[in-house]
Amino acid sequence: MRSSELNKLFSNISTLSGIGPALSKKYLKIIQNETDILEPRIIDILWHFPHKIVDRRLSSSIKDATSNEIFTFKVQVKQHLFPRRKGLPHRVIVFDDSSELDLVFFVSNSYIKQLLPLDAIRYISGKVDFYTSKAQMTHPDFILTEDQYSRIKPFQPVYRLTKGITNNNVVRLLNNIFNHVDDLPEWHDQKLLDEMGWKGIIDSFKDIHIPKSLDSLNSNSKAIERLSFDEILVRQLSLSYLRSVRVKTKGISLISTKDINKDIIKKINFNLTDSQCSAIEQISNDMEKPHQMFRLLQGDVGSGKTLVAIICMIKAVNAGYQAALMAPTELLARQHFETIDKLTEDMDINISYISGKENQENRLKVEEELYSGKIDIVIGTHILFQNNIIFKKLGFIVIDEQHRFGVNQRLALQSKSQTGNCDLLLMTATPIPRTLIQTQYGDIDTTKLEKIPGRKDIKTTIIPDSKIDNLIIRLSEIINLKNKIYWVCPQIEDTENNITSVITRYNYLNNIFKNNVSLAHGKMPIANRLKEIERFYNSETQILVATTVIEVGIDVPDANIIIIENANKFGLTQLHQLRGRVGRNSDESYCMLMYNENINEIAASRLNIIRNSNDGFDISEQDLNLRGSGDIIGIKQSGFIGFKVADTENIIKYQKYSKILSDQIIKDMDSNDLNKFRYKILFELYGKTDFKFIIA
Repeated sequence: MRSSELNKLFSNISTLSGIGPALSKKYLKIIQNETDILEPRIIDILWHFPHKIVDRRLSSSIKDATSNEIFTFKVQVKQHLFPRRKGLPHRVIVFDDSSELDLVFFVSNSYIKQLLPLDAIRYISGKVDFYTSKAQMTHPDFILTEDQYSRIKPFQPVYRLTKGITNNNVVRLLNNIFNHVDDLPEWHDQKLLDEMGWKGIIDSFKDIHIPKSLDSLNSNSKAIERLSFDEILVRQLSLSYLRSVRVKTKGISLISTKDINKDIIKKINFNLTDSQCSAIEQISNDMEKPHQMFRLLQGDVGSGKTLVAIICMIKAVNAGYQAALMAPTELLARQHFETIDKLTEDMDINISYISGKENQENRLKVEEELYSGKIDIVIGTHILFQNNIIFKKLGFIVIDEQHRFGVNQRLALQSKSQTGNCDLLLMTATPIPRTLIQTQYGDIDTTKLEKIPGRKDIKTTIIPDSKIDNLIIRLSEIINLKNKIYWVCPQIEDTENNITSVITRYNYLNNIFKNNVSLAHGKMPIANRLKEIERFYNSETQILVATTVIEVGIDVPDANIIIIENANKFGLTQLHQLRGRVGRNSDESYCMLMYNENINEIAASRLNIIRNSNDGFDISEQDLNLRGSGDIIGIKQSGFIGFKVADTENIIKYQKYSKILSDQIIKDMDSNDLNKFRYKILFELYGKTDFKFIIA
């Protein structure tokens, strides 16, 4: 049940005067990208921050104006220049003590004459540009008398709008809201607020929507700092609670026979790197401890993560428990199954595979054998955390490509163990920002695998798509040398967005390199897709044109070149994963990133990051700075989805203190009903109901 103090904030905006059902629907369109609610509430409008602030203070003089900037001038009307023919603008010459300015209009002459009578003094504001070296302003944002200008706020918030809603509509609505709502009970001690220079929560919202300076939206403004800290604290409280549960609850000690790791390594007949041996020892030590292991195994593609995980799963089986490996795709899960099955063929271990596309008879058989304990290791997809999958004695879980799964999915799988606290090993080639942030918070222990000795860095180049003809000539030479090439496109079929589809590119290349091109995408029947990939693997073809279905689970050691078309459409994690399809032997490997020459600054930054780095952690850190940390608790990854306010700067600034504070709050929660009440309001304000049991 919601705290009564929040009733006004969470009421529909239609409860305010002047907002009817039709207008309410229009406001819903504005906030739909920020929330999944069906009716706009007052709190949703408060969270709809301006995207910029415009300075409407009086500028010094027309003479000092610069191009493409907004200025506000006090001017006198000198002359009207009426258009000589239809289609030409109406120009009004105005002046101040320093120079003249042309006002340009494409509206009725009579309206302009009424708005700007000769010799009248007016205050005008808008963007200045220059035409034949003379300053001009086309359709000023406002033209006001002195009395009208005196009532204008010097710093104007500018909002993202929709048809039927003006910026003034939003400003008036917010003024109405601030007259309607009361401040909330404070959850922070007054000492903290005084030390930080922070106001109450409603006053902080007010400082953002009624700005007192151009810096009001900056991450270091007091209002943004306050709201960011609270948002970070909400997430840290959730993580602190999970940590406290993990520490209090007895885990599973996976103690196996002496020297089991050496025996396993000897049986699988693999030469491990020093880094792999160190990782196995580190993970094994964690597995034997009485509390739950929660560890991230990070290593670039080809560093040997899977082998480390297999050895640890066998160790868990030797200790008398079952192990599960969950992969995001059937292709990757099937590949893991075949690898593990082959490596353990001389061991007394029962391995099985399960997916949502298995026939019912096979699936039921696997379910029965998991329940009875006959299966020691199971490999599968998302089906593993479904309710009908029940283990007899699950003790160890491996989640591959962990960025594809959310915390709630991980908890669902963990809950299938006897205690709900079996050991968990996450694997990834590129830890996405969410995981990086959790690592910094101390919520995940990390083991990093170094690159296998002898492997060379992949040489990455950036090529404009206008150079495709030159690239095709190079491909002909490469194919004659018996090399294999991946060619990746971002979409399956052509649309109107000028992005070349995988089918169009396949037809184009197949016309040049007759019968030497394979095709793989997600809409193909999986049997057909696997057959095409197999043709490429067996060297029946030398080019595989594909979508991101090859991002994981494809291992063709003699493929040394990957071309990623419209690379500016991919995120850093995907680009790094795709590049990892090559470089799987000791030969030189190449990644070519093709881009549209009209790409924006952020997309260009992504391409430069990939070109300049082969290190997954380095790429992830730069990704964090570029786009934020994503939703720590959920599965959303892009931008600051999941974070309403906090950016990287404030996350890094406040993470340590928020962790200390949240640990103390959780510690005191059971004996302090006031704390529960205070922080219940905080959780509800930020819409974080997924951890409501903390303050229930």
